[in-house]
Amino acid sequence: MKDSKNIIIQAKQDHEWEINAFVDGVDLKQETYNISTSEILEINVFATNIGNMIDDLSLETSIEIELHPDDLSSGWSAIGDSVK
Repeated sequence: MKDSKNIIIQAKQDHEWEINAFVDGVDLKQETYNISTSEILEINVFATNIGNMIDDLSLETSIEIELHPDDLSSGWSAIGDSVK
């Protein structure tokens, strides 16, 4: 005796990413960092595609300068870029 069945299996598309960010090796948990004049703040971002789809990822950065309330200086600037 012989028997067979055709079973159709379909996977749901998963576009999930795991994204971690670190400052000086410490997990980035806060949104504001104080830095001194001429100091460089480096943020390391690691993104891992943990879904089942091949995806592209675009990282867009934004830099905002917030002076201390007692700081009346001017001429501050910040530079940075986005990585695609």
